[in-house]
Amino acid sequence: RFCKDKSQLNALSMRLGEAFSWRGTPAAAAISDSMTIPYLDLPGSLDVYQVDCHKKSYRADLRRIRNHIQRDFGSDGLELVFLPPSEASVSDLHEFLACHRRYWSQKGQKTQAGRYPELAEFYRRVYQAMGRPDQQDLQFGFSILKANGKPMSYHIDILHEGGCMGYLACYNPEFKKYRPGILHIEALIEHTIRLGGNRFEFGRGDASYKNQWHIRKMPLWNLLLFKNQWASLLWQGDEALKRLKSGLFRNRQAVPDDSHEMAGHV
Repeated sequence: RFCKDKSQLNALSMRLGEAFSWRGTPAAAAISDSMTIPYLDLPGSLDVYQVDCHKKSYRADLRRIRNHIQRDFGSDGLELVFLPPSEASVSDLHEFLACHRRYWSQKGQKTQAGRYPELAEFYRRVYQAMGRPDQQDLQFGFSILKANGKPMSYHIDILHEGGCMGYLACYNPEFKKYRPGILHIEALIEHTIRLGGNRFEFGRGDASYKNQWHIRKMPLWNLLLFKNQWASLLWQGDEALKRLKSGLFRNRQAVPDDSHEMAGHV
């Protein structure tokens, strides 16, 4: 409630700016809430989840997708596999990251992983240090959704005692018609419920596919410090252009490609 009061927010920004300085000059500051983290409160059973957590229109769509999968791959054709760190799984991880970069590059966009290739080595180190199934507190979960043994979709998620937080995703274009990103999220949610988790976080950003569940949204507040007022004004202009571009893109693409949106802002 405090952050929704513009006058109090501006006053807080000024105080924070005074607390920081650049060569003796108080920093210009702004507090931004340009993003949210949509999340889903999970029930204690899969039966309740299937009834209460999906939007009605999505339930019908999901049934069609699963019927299509069953016809083409059989009733046991899909398998969610969490890969512990190994030489082979590290190779899979690098292939996943390369797939992710290619997807966004073809759309004319760069993710952080595209701008900074050294992130691949960072992910490898974190995976090898925190990817073991017996990892306490937080686990770097690298999973593959397979269709008759062939990779359909990849996911990196942060698994913790309370649930699961989606982080990075990409799918095999060969399976696009099956909406593999949605199927992978469904498999992760069901896996989290079986482990007793009570929350699934979809990752930051308001991609429209997330509204297929009965989600709630948690705002993300960012404190930005600028060297001078001109830098602050440039940032404000850049944010306005981004909002305009985003609105135009949503109008052109009413139904975005589902499984990459989780990763697009990372």
